[in-house]
Amino acid sequence: MELLLDDDFEPLSLPALPGPAHAAAGPSEFAYIAKADQKWVMENGMRTVNMEAVEVRGSRSQDPFMDAQERMADNVFDEQYFEEYVITDFESLLYTMPGVNYDGDSITIRGSSVGFVIDDVPAWEGFDWKTDINLFDVEKVLVFRGPTGQAFYGGPTIAVYLKKGAINTSSIPSYNRLVIHPLGVQKPIEFYAPTYENPEQRNRRVPDLRTTIYWNPSLQTDSGGQAVFEFYTADGANTTYSVVIEGITEDGRIIRTVEQLQRSGL
Repeated sequence: MELLLDDDFEPLSLPALPGPAHAAAGPSEFAYIAKADQKWVMENGMRTVNMEAVEVRGSRSQDPFMDAQERMADNVFDEQYFEEYVITDFESLLYTMPGVNYDGDSITIRGSSVGFVIDDVPAWEGFDWKTDINLFDVEKVLVFRGPTGQAFYGGPTIAVYLKKGAINTSSIPSYNRLVIHPLGVQKPIEFYAPTYENPEQRNRRVPDLRTTIYWNPSLQTDSGGQAVFEFYTADGANTTYSVVIEGITEDGRIIRTVEQLQRSGL
């Protein structure tokens, strides 16, 4: 097949795509970024990029045995029920169970004592539901009042199913209360800066790739308003350092200035 173009055909011209945000950066900015990246890799290994939050959706597979039990139970109470009716402890849940009588001490259904089953295991000797069941660890509660309870467990039964990985604990979170652990008195940490006072330190083969050279939050000036400090520069010839000075004067005024300091030679 042969493609013939019209005589007045003009090639379509598309506008240039915009460059990345850092395209306007100068050589000094690129040098700073490269040095910071090299320093990170040397100290921490390969750089890790944190992604934004990822939401994984899926349907939980239902246990056939649990599904059958729920259909045969007289009542089912789950986490949605606890939240809807603001139930935070097992005793409060008992008062909402139809057909269950609780007098503050014993639990009965139609005059018969109620047995407990925890994750399909009959309650052990010495079991006390007041201390051994934390509702915040409970995923689901099934109540068997009629013939099903007699057939499955030999009488009226409350079956408690814990969340996966849940453990019994006596610490129950309190609502409308915030626990704060203050840090207390802390010793100030001095900003780390290497020293090169002898030939061995100066001839180290590990390059100095610091991007922050000096930092002092408590620098004081003399009566003439002068302050003297010293520091070692990082490796790299013909480097420009940004000097940022911030402070407060005696009369409470905030000051800030930014200057450039040029290092040339080796």
